[in-house]
Order: sequence, then C-alpha cells, then structure tokens
Amino acid sequence: MFLPGLAYFVQASNSESGTAPDKDVRLWSDTEFERAKEVTKEMISSVRLPLLQQEVTVYIPPPFYKGELPLIYSVLVWGTQGDVTILMDLGEWSNEFVYLDLDKKSYALANGARATARASARVMAEAKLLQAFAGSSEPVLIEEYHYGEDGKVIFKCRSYFNKHSGFKESETETWGKKVKDYFLIWPMGS
Repeated sequence: MFLPGLAYFVQASNSESGTAPDKDVRLWSDTEFERAKEVTKEMISSVRLPLLQQEVTVYIPPPFYKGELPLIYSVLVWGTQGDVTILMDLGEWSNEFVYLDLDKKSYALANGARATARASARVMAEAKLLQAFAGSSEPVLIEEYHYGEDGKVIFKCRSYFNKHSGFKESETETWGKKVKDYFLIWPMGS
C-alpha cells in the first residue's frame, strides 16, 4: 500500500524499461567503497556515541518483501537513537551502509550500500544514493545494481524509498532479471 501522495509511482515488473548497463562495471569500485567506509569510520570516531546491535521485527510486509512474517533482522547502529545504520544482517546476506556526510540537523541518509553473501562474502548487489529530495516529502532515489555468480550485472533499477518507513515503494528504469530484493529497506536515520 502506498502512502497518500505517492500513488503516482508505479511498481515495475520484470519487463525491461531501463537501458542496459556495461555488465562488467560495478556501481562502486572496491577502492571507492573502501574509501567511503573509511570516511564513515572517521565520522563515527569523531563523536563518542555507542555502537549498538539491535533486533528489528516488522509485522506488516514491506511492499517488496516476499518472505514470511514477521520479518526479523538485526542492525548495527551508531548513536543512542539508532541514528546511523552501519550494517543490516538479513540472514543469507548483509547490507553494509556508507555515509559520506552526516547532516545531524535533519537526518543521516546512507550514500551507498553493498549486499554481501554471508556464506561466500561475494558482492551480490550494490546501491548508491542518487537524490535525497531534502526538505520535501518526495521518496529517496537509489540506484541498484545486482550481480550474478560471475560478478557481472544481471539487474539494475532506480528505487524509491519512503522517507518515514525506509521501505522500497517502487522501481523504475529496470533492466534484467532480479533474483532477490537485497535493498528492500533503506535506513533513514533520525
């Protein structure tokens, strides 16, 4: 169910409406992602707030969630209010989030993420913030690339996330075939 005012976004099917990416190019290079992780660590270490591990239980299915309810996952957050999500453990995989700027006046919004398989540490998907729409009620716009066993791009899309719930609401400009929704929740901070 969409929130009022967001009904103009249409959920995309597996039909291809986006342009094909270069299948050998990653959304984040390893160097770029490692540097973003360092920037995140530097920001976190500059302010003495605790790192907390929390379990999250979701009873109402997020729009792109296809599993059983309740959805239970754990997060590693920085800050007393769970302000900044560093890691989201979803069982088969985990999403590591990077922050290039922490604007504590409004909220902390991750600039990117990498989904990694728990068993093999293989990068399964990556995401990058395209537009935060700060100061508006517009959904947050994220670009996603999903990778096959060979590391090549098998799916890409632009995803829109609700600023209040953090749930993915819709996808546009899709290309390829999606295996799994790795980024069905995007941390919005507080």
